[in-house]
This record gives sequence, C-alpha cells and structure tokens, in this order.
Amino acid sequence: MADDRTARVNGLNLRVRTFGEPDDPAVLLLAEASAGIDAAQGVHAREVDAWPDAFCERLAEGLRFVIRYEGRGAALDGEGEDAADAVYTSADLALDALGVLDAFDITVAHLVTTAADAPIGRLLAVEQPDRVASLSALPDPAATNGAALDWDEAVRVILQNTSGGWQAQGDRLASRALAGNDPTGWFDRLYRAAASGQVSMPWNRSQPHPLLFEWAVERAITGEGRRAVVVGCGLGADAEYVAGLGFDTVGFDIAESAINLAKQRHPGSSVHYTTADLLNLPDAWLRAFDLVVEIFTVQALPDPPRRQAIANVSRLVAPRGTLLAVEFARDDWTPAPDTPPFPLTRAEIGVFGSDGLTPIGIEQIADHQPLAADSPAARRWRAEFRRAAALSLS
Repeated sequence: MADDRTARVNGLNLRVRTFGEPDDPAVLLLAEASAGIDAAQGVHAREVDAWPDAFCERLAEGLRFVIRYEGRGAALDGEGEDAADAVYTSADLALDALGVLDAFDITVAHLVTTAADAPIGRLLAVEQPDRVASLSALPDPAATNGAALDWDEAVRVILQNTSGGWQAQGDRLASRALAGNDPTGWFDRLYRAAASGQVSMPWNRSQPHPLLFEWAVERAITGEGRRAVVVGCGLGADAEYVAGLGFDTVGFDIAESAINLAKQRHPGSSVHYTTADLLNLPDAWLRAFDLVVEIFTVQALPDPPRRQAIANVSRLVAPRGTLLAVEFARDDWTPAPDTPPFPLTRAEIGVFGSDGLTPIGIEQIADHQPLAADSPAARRWRAEFRRAAALSLS
C-alpha cells in the first residue's frame, strides 16, 4: 500500500510516496533531473514520471521500503512559488535526496537512478559513502531509441543489488512468516527469489555435508537396496550422495521450488524428489526407511512446532534403521535467537530419541572455520540413533 506525504527539504516542499514497510531496507528512487547534468553546471530541473507505481509495488513485495519523490520541477518553495524554472546544480539535487532520507530518519539507503540521474547518485556515493548502501543505474528510455525499459529485469537487478545476500533476505522472509504464524512459509519464497535471480541461491552445495560424508566413510555405510530418506533435501546434494551409497532414496522438501531446482540440477537422478511437509508426513513413510538423514532442517523452525518436527523425523525410521541428525549447537544457558537458525540444546537433540529410538552416539563438533566464536556455525551436533528390530508375535 502506498503512502503519500509532503517533506520539507532544503526550503522546498517535495511530494513523497512510499511503498512497503519502513523496517525493510530503504530504496530511494532519485527524482529524474536532466540528461547531461554535472556538478559544475547549473541546469533546469524537470519532473518526469520515471518510476511507475506498479514498479514500486513490485520492489516493495520483495521486502523493500521504496521511497519515490517528485523533483524540483514539481516543487514549491517556501513562499508557495513555482520552483520549476529555478536553476540548480547536481550538488543541490544530491542534497534533496539526503533531505528526503532525513525526513524519514533513514541513515543509509540503496540508491536507484536512471541514466540521467547517475551523476547525482555517483556524487552521493563519493561524498556520503556512509549513507549509500548500493547504487543501481537503469537505462534511460530516451537514450535507447525509445525502447521500453524492461521493468521485469529492472526489478530483478534492483532486488539482487539490495538484498544483502540470501541470508539477509531469508531473515526478512522468516521474520514475516513467523509474525504471521506461518513458520514454514518462507522457504519457498526464498528459493523462488533465487530461481528468478533476485538473490543468490540459498544452501547452495554440490557436495554432501562433511559430517554426513565422514560418518558414512567411518562406518562403511552401504545401501544394498535398502530405503533412505533425506529430510528437507533442498537442492539435493545429500540425497544424491546417499543414493550413490546404494540406497533407494527419497528426498523431500516443503518448498516446491527447491524440489523443482533439485530435479533440474540432477537430471536422470535415481532419487525420488517430492514435496512433503515434515509436520504432516504421509502414513506410508512412517517407520519405512532404513536410513534417515536430517541436516539443518528442524533448526529452521521455532518451537512450537520444532519439537514436533524432531519427533516426526524419528517416526520415519524403520525397525533396525538408523537416524543421522546434524544441527547447530546451543548451550542451555544461551538465549535462543529471534530468527532462524535456532541452534538445538542437548535436551532437544535427545528428542530425536523419541518413538523408541536408542542413541548410539551424540557428539558436539567444532567448526574449523566458524564465522565467530559465538556464532551458530561454531559448534554442531552430530547424533546417531537406531531403532531396535520389530518384536516378533510368533
């Protein structure tokens, strides 16, 4: 929903329209001035509707706070006189942009310009680097023989340049999903954004997780035609590895877009990739798999429903079957974060032993290259559980 207001900026009243939520990264669309402007030459400002509402709304849907303002060609000075015919420098127009940000108490923003305004954007980036998170310049339709601007591509490029990476976008999506009581709703949106090029691909591994690989090698794991399932398989690296060990393998994820990407990435794979919800498993899967692999899936959920998800992982394990779980580790006295991932305590790891599973080994392993000593990536659980053979009634 758009919001209109008038901002008092440098002695002028500028009309401003915003789209989206103020807590999201700010994207300031510079008001088009005039082609060929430079800092030393005065020019007449003019108003051009360079940023259609539909374009702004699409950026806001990508979780950006979009600010569009009308330039001096549409402004009135303090006495109510028309300011369109006054002469300004690019430095004046750069100060207008900063004044608009100040009106919203925004300290740093992503700048988007047309080719006509690129010199103003560059001036701001050089003179006020602490206030410019990124600078994107779109082609000026007037300079492309009248060809229409590809707005779809413009949205993709701007969202990519302003995302802060897939982790930052994932945090924003997760926060919205959790606030809306939809703890799993953000996964598909993140993968879809990556598939369209708006962010880099999340959890983008082509090799099995090292703690899965080491465990399988140490125990000389072979499938020999038995069944395996990889929980929250994402792009399929772990599922492909497990299938390569000889298991008849299912890889499932709640994000349909992730499953589609896994199929595209592994054409002709023997893995049965499918969409499924860990919180609502198919009855045919219960106690049906000789090997269950769970890596970093349940820790993406708040509690509730995290404990139910952990218990459901255990329900997949067949008689004589094995569960391997790998999760970020958290001490009991360490507060849980507000957004995913939610590292697991020792007690939560123990919940994998529900439904009759016996712990074989629960170890805490230090990451050799953590982001920080207290980061979720610093320590990981690797836990192995096994189900006893089914009781014979004969």
